[in-house]
Amino acid sequence: MFNALDQLDYKLRLSLVPGTKLSEASRAFSIKSEVGMYVDGDSTEINLFFPDSAEQSRELRMFLQEFDAVEKNGLWRVKRPIRESLAFFRTVKSILEVPSAVLVGSWLSDGVHRMEFIFHGSDALKVSDILLRQLPDAGNASIEYFGRSEGLRNILSSIDARTPISVMELELTPPEDELTPIRNPVGDSWTRMLKISSGSQYIQAVYFTSRRPRESKGITTIVDGEIYEAATENAYVSYINGKMNAERIFSLMRFHEFNKPSFSGYMILPTFFVNEFLHIVASSAGDMKEWRPVIKSLVSYREWMSSLEEVEK
Repeated sequence: MFNALDQLDYKLRLSLVPGTKLSEASRAFSIKSEVGMYVDGDSTEINLFFPDSAEQSRELRMFLQEFDAVEKNGLWRVKRPIRESLAFFRTVKSILEVPSAVLVGSWLSDGVHRMEFIFHGSDALKVSDILLRQLPDAGNASIEYFGRSEGLRNILSSIDARTPISVMELELTPPEDELTPIRNPVGDSWTRMLKISSGSQYIQAVYFTSRRPRESKGITTIVDGEIYEAATENAYVSYINGKMNAERIFSLMRFHEFNKPSFSGYMILPTFFVNEFLHIVASSAGDMKEWRPVIKSLVSYREWMSSLEEVEK
């Protein structure tokens, strides 16, 4: 799987000092969090979390009340619509419209919001053009890195060093109507990486396949015969997205593999959220029983890497 995904061989890291109440609280109270981004049409929400503790100050608790934060299972969760730094997030959306671009990291630390993207080198000129045209108008935004990617394993290891992460593999059996060209435009054998992991109305993904897909106006060719971009719908993924957004939990990356009829989904998420995500999968077994979800594995990121290395020996 990593051999396919690492064809996205360039990386971009942007940073922003928003100067908002939320970012200032991050700096003042040393709040550090991965950030989930949920896109619904023209609106965008961000989610962040951090542990509850008895030592938290009165000022922080007042701030949390102001921001409609929710405490559950020992974690504070903050969900905020984007109403500030609009030029920066327009730039982010423009980058994600580049065919091979995928968001692989978003985190807040000491008042600075950083976002990382990977993309194929053939799209580097498009990304550069967006940055040169839009970033100067994006306030306190900077390019921290633009160049060759060190590979997805190293990117995931960096996330795990900030926030412990876990990996769940689900095996699903798609109903027949999910195998039609409209729902499955790239054919019967592929690996895909979702461009925004936390969720949106549609699945927008970069596909890797050794088989040329059927002709379709909904497919953008990135590398002919190998890498494509496509948007589609999936009832199971939409169900999971809706439940996660309602519970204010999010994933960090998602990969899917399909070799008809076998469909596997890999969810990379903060370990803090594992038990809650298990409850969502359990509810899907009843609400979406036609998909027949089966948990194949649920392990820490390091255990997952060790198992992959054993397989590769």
